[in-house]
Amino acid sequence: MKEDSHLRARLDAFRFDDPAIALPFSARLARENGWTRAYALRVIKEYRRFLYLTQVAGREMTPSEDVDAAWHLHLVYTRSYWDELCGKVLGQPLHHLPTSGGASENVRFREAYGATLVAYATAFGGKPAADIWPDVDARFAPATSASAKHSRTARIALLGLALTTAGAAWAAGGASEAGLSAGSLFLICAGTGAVMLWIVKRALASNVKKGPSGCSSGCSSGSSTSGDSSSSDSGSGCGSSGCGGGGGD
Repeated sequence: MKEDSHLRARLDAFRFDDPAIALPFSARLARENGWTRAYALRVIKEYRRFLYLTQVAGREMTPSEDVDAAWHLHLVYTRSYWDELCGKVLGQPLHHLPTSGGASENVRFREAYGATLVAYATAFGGKPAADIWPDVDARFAPATSASAKHSRTARIALLGLALTTAGAAWAAGGASEAGLSAGSLFLICAGTGAVMLWIVKRALASNVKKGPSGCSSGCSSGSSTSGDSSSSDSGSGCGSSGCGGGGGD
């Protein structure tokens, strides 16, 4: 692997967030993935490192799910991505294209992701954070469908509503038997409801996954190759990468 201190400095200086706007890149990334702002900023840092690896590793590189989410969003900011990043920082295009799917693609991207983890440790002096860069098996595990996650969230919400209603009714009944005033009854019901809603909120928060799942992607730096992972615009440029279903298909 070649070292390029000038490229690393340019990537470190690259600005994703515009302080003059109300919804900067990191805030949008956090909002669209259900992350905290602090976690989104960590992912952006890892995205910078991934970009560096695509240019210096000399082979196909594949991002983690969360890093890929940052890449997807950055592609929406077309001027920032194509003009500023590719044009001025990388000096060449860096494409991102869907994988064609199938068992051979899954094997290919598993190998590329494993190579990315090795290249990361070499370039940056240690293994990446496991919560952003899981191991190969976790990275390519079959995804939980969005409908299943939404159904589980709905069940938790309905349970919370039922518990809140039952708790408030129980508290109101006990207070009524004790001969408390209407104002006291209201405060007891409101307090009970607030506690139960807090419990529901914590349950929902624990049900949120930090990023999308089941996505296979890669980037090839170097000469053009067949398939969807590299189709370079220039002889030495980094080609394309793919994003598709995880698991075996």
